[in-house]
Amino acid sequence: MSLLRLNLLRSIQPTFIRTAKTSATESKKSASKNNDESFLGDVPADDEVPVEASETTGRERSLNRIQLIGRVGADPKIGGTQRHKVVTFNVATNEYAGTDAQNGEVKQRVDWHRIAVFQPRLLDNAEKYIRQGDRLYVQGRLHHNMIKDKKTGQDRYVTSIIADDLIFLNKK
Repeated sequence: MSLLRLNLLRSIQPTFIRTAKTSATESKKSASKNNDESFLGDVPADDEVPVEASETTGRERSLNRIQLIGRVGADPKIGGTQRHKVVTFNVATNEYAGTDAQNGEVKQRVDWHRIAVFQPRLLDNAEKYIRQGDRLYVQGRLHHNMIKDKKTGQDRYVTSIIADDLIFLNKK
């Protein structure tokens, strides 16, 4: 097999990362096989089983990230307790789906997103400066919460975006 082909096959192989938590028997096995250091991209031997990070550390990484640009639907509402304030407001985003072939109207869909601000540095700015019609960039994470409906007494799920960053896009 040519060296070029061998390097190509090696680059296609999945990458295994050996973690610091290995048992004594595993470290003895690897030391007895050879004294070469292993690198990312090395192909493990047939009898070596790769250990996933979630098994060794008890945690796995995930991502929950939302980015929106839209207009505020109404002035923000202040809620929560004196100690743990929250500012909530709604942001509308538009989606255009072309024009209608029969009458030439532009097809548009509007989605409403509930935004909640808990961070102290954002609370004051959101409370003071956000007003209905303002154009905002919101970055945050999606959060689902179960609440009891005051009118019906039934439990229902509410989806909110917990804001980590707000940027005002108004021209002033």
